Amino acid sequence: MPTDNIIKKCRMDYIDIYRAFGIILMVMGHIGFGGKFDKFIHAFHMPMFFFISGFFYKEKVVDMRKYVINKAKKLLIPYFVFGGGCCFLWCLNSGISAEPWIHLFLTNTTGIPIVGAIWFLTALFFTDVIYIFLVKHGVKWIVLVFVVIGSCADQMLPYPLPWALSAAFVGLGLYWIGNETARNKDKLKNALNIPGSLCIILGLLEVKLILSNGYINMREGTYAFVPLFWLNALLSIFIGISLSKKVESIIRGTHVANWLTSIGRDSIVYLCCNQLVIKVVTVVFEHFAAPSVVENILVLMASMMFLYILSVLFTKTRLKILVGK
Repeated sequence: MPTDNIIKKCRMDYIDIYRAFGIILMVMGHIGFGGKFDKFIHAFHMPMFFFISGFFYKEKVVDMRKYVINKAKKLLIPYFVFGGGCCFLWCLNSGISAEPWIHLFLTNTTGIPIVGAIWFLTALFFTDVIYIFLVKHGVKWIVLVFVVIGSCADQMLPYPLPWALSAAFVGLGLYWIGNETARNKDKLKNALNIPGSLCIILGLLEVKLILSNGYINMREGTYAFVPLFWLNALLSIFIGISLSKKVESIIRGTHVANWLTSIGRDSIVYLCCNQLVIKVVTVVFEHFAAPSVVENILVLMASMMFLYILSVLFTKTRLKILVGK
């Protein structure tokens, strides 16, 4: 393998590892590791995915129609496949009802307990499409208007915007910052390579800042004190990227590195399936008389193992079409 390809691969691996950490935190949040931990991870673990998506956006002239179709294939097909599957299971368990289908098609995934984080797929679809439209027309500054609307829409309107649009609007700002970071990464190399000791200091400060703010939930359009939300999200993202680079350099070439990069690479399977897997695994472990913390750790380990198996099933076989591949 040429040296340039090796360097490029390593640079991609640290982002996959960073994405993997976000997935693991998301799974821990859905398992239920506690109030403060849940509040902590919600401050940044979904914003980071919008940022990463923007980081990999490449500004080039494209056919808008083809771009939208491609994004729909990658994001909306998994949304309806996995969301529809969860609605079907709901009806099997609770009886035939239009309620879950209304949530899926018209509002959001709120109220469907086992759909994972698939609301992010529709949000990212609209973020992608809106962003390229603004880029093609040279009006990226309108991102700021969308961010303002998204930050208050669900709190001011009697009903939430459909398909996680409010999250898409806020995510548009994170996507833009991610794209601008990638475009200027040489100028921002210090921000993307924070020294380990400084990461620890900033991390401790970040914990304090996050816990001092209110509860954050992008799906529900809850941002507490909005300026502090943005400060916490961006500071956490740059600390996370810096730490992921350091972790990647330490574990490079190991089985752990391969496992983490596979999670990051196939994150869509984890997004779609995690709550269903957690539900099944939790039912099994409920029969063991273990302390709640021990039980949560066992559920986490078992869930990540089964999710890995599902990721292989959905990405290495003909089923990959179901996850937009």
